[in-house]
Amino acid sequence: GPSLARAAAAPMAQARDNGHEVGLLGLSPRPWVRRLAYADAAWVENQCARLWERFSASGLEAPCGLATPDWQVHPRLLQELTPTRYRYSTLTRGKLPYYPVLQGVRSTIPEIPTTLPTVDELLRQPGVAMDKVHEHLYAQSQRLRPAGHVFAASAEREGLSRLELMEKMLVMWKAQDGSVRALGDLLREIDPSTLSHHQVGWSTVADGTAPVAMQSLQVPA
Repeated sequence: GPSLARAAAAPMAQARDNGHEVGLLGLSPRPWVRRLAYADAAWVENQCARLWERFSASGLEAPCGLATPDWQVHPRLLQELTPTRYRYSTLTRGKLPYYPVLQGVRSTIPEIPTTLPTVDELLRQPGVAMDKVHEHLYAQSQRLRPAGHVFAASAEREGLSRLELMEKMLVMWKAQDGSVRALGDLLREIDPSTLSHHQVGWSTVADGTAPVAMQSLQVPA
């Protein structure tokens, strides 16, 4: 796909100035989804170097965090997650913040996993229609988590073709205690030294189409 780094600099700066956090979602979605989990370390290292180079050219300060398309991960990627570059990552599906461990490699920054299903996943479930999907999402968000819930939305869907749905979800969530927060706000309420280490496993989410990285068993620090 085309390089959008320069074109994205202005809207990213506007989002930041409006109080949002700016993070990264990989370098190019399709190759990362198809290849990241199975690639060799050299490919991952090269991709991360190019990602950082492209972002640096935008002129913005360091990003808050790193996410990956469709929750894909690689041991070499965890090694790239240094505190000098990122405050947190959000690479997996899970239940609470933790430090990821994959094939013996331990991340040195906190992972804040996605806890809620996406709209696409819900729509693939029997009996869930577009005009009711926000009610299903709200019901799932009522299941308490120690650090709240994390929802993943996409600009090209929830921000455009599903904007009315996104507005409904924001209204219902803002009415809850705690309201809607950035991931960095959640992190500021946590002492990172108290977070446990968990293995990263692979599984398919409900009605998912491909394996995604999942928070798995706790391991010794």
